[in-house]
Amino acid sequence: MGLGFTNHEGFFDLTCEPWRTKLKFGTGGWRAIIADTFTRLNVERVAQALADRIHDENQEHRPVVIGYDQRFLSPEFAWWAAEVLAGNDIVVRIIDRP
Repeated sequence: MGLGFTNHEGFFDLTCEPWRTKLKFGTGGWRAIIADTFTRLNVERVAQALADRIHDENQEHRPVVIGYDQRFLSPEFAWWAAEVLAGNDIVVRIIDRP
């Protein structure tokens, strides 16, 4: 993924701070504050982890449905996750309204 975090040699630096941020999940889902740990980068990290899990379990033939609500940037976050999944050859269906 072209996330833009590169070291001085032009390679992706997976040790830089955004990659080391721990994401917290609770019984209600991902617990984060927008622009703090709920960022495009972290949405893409979660989507990639989901894509990896789907492939590990040989479930890529099943589509993933993504919905969103009326909170700030919710549709954008849905589309960013969908792009990552689609980039991993996973069919994505996005619900077209909150």
